[in-house]
Amino acid sequence: MQRTSQLLKAASPLKIVEFDDGVAVFNPLSWDTHLLNDSAATVLEFLMHAARTEDEVTALLAEMLDEESRSDAARHARSVLGELSHLRLITEASI
Repeated sequence: MQRTSQLLKAASPLKIVEFDDGVAVFNPLSWDTHLLNDSAATVLEFLMHAARTEDEVTALLAEMLDEESRSDAARHARSVLGELSHLRLITEASI
C-alpha cells in the first residue's frame, strides 16, 4: 500500500470476537475469519469509528510504541494497513 492521503475505513459488515490472546474477525462477505494481533486489532477498531489517513494510523501506533520504537511507527502502519487491506478487512473510504 502506497503512502497517500486517502481515507481508509473498516470493511463492513465485520463480526469481531475478542479472546484472551487476540481478536477474531469474521467477514461475512468473503466468509473468511482472521486472528489479529493487538496492533492490527487496534488499527481495525480505530478505522471502524471513522475513516482515517495513514498518517492518523501512524500517530495512533506511535502512541502505542515505546520511545525507542516510535521512529518505526510509519513503517509499522504501512505494514499493518497493507495486511488489513490484503485480508479485505479495510477499504478506501468514498468521500
